Amino acid sequence: MGKLRVLLDEDVDVQAKSAFARKVMVYTVGGLGLKGKEDRIIVEEAVERKCVIVTANKDFVPEYKNHEWRKGKDGRYFWGLIFLKHSKAMSQSDQITLAIKHIVPLYDDVLTVSGTGLVTRERLGEPTVPKRSSFGRHPYGEVLPAGSR
Repeated sequence: MGKLRVLLDEDVDVQAKSAFARKVMVYTVGGLGLKGKEDRIIVEEAVERKCVIVTANKDFVPEYKNHEWRKGKDGRYFWGLIFLKHSKAMSQSDQITLAIKHIVPLYDDVLTVSGTGLVTRERLGEPTVPKRSSFGRHPYGEVLPAGSR
């Protein structure tokens, strides 16, 4: 399996990086020089870098779900989103730790972590396998038999 990559949106505390294992590549919006950019640009950067996005911005979720790249058939794969709801009881790092357990790299999921730590999943997509081949390659590297979606 390929390495997990993460992009922390600017509303997520940089200290939340500690929720991920050292081998996980964690980018920040500020570190990439994207602070203040439109959500659309952040989504596109994450797709290009093959990153799961972590955000606490509720307005980001519809941008992710309805991004114009989803409308085409150009083969772009979205890597998933973790949305952290505001919490007085839990740190963002603690919320991320709970969400990490629910990441399934085969799918484009929106994981929402409530203020009390409840994690819910909305499945937006999955990789498609070419019809002419009996096997396809998932972006993380697993071999998927045709029709195993």
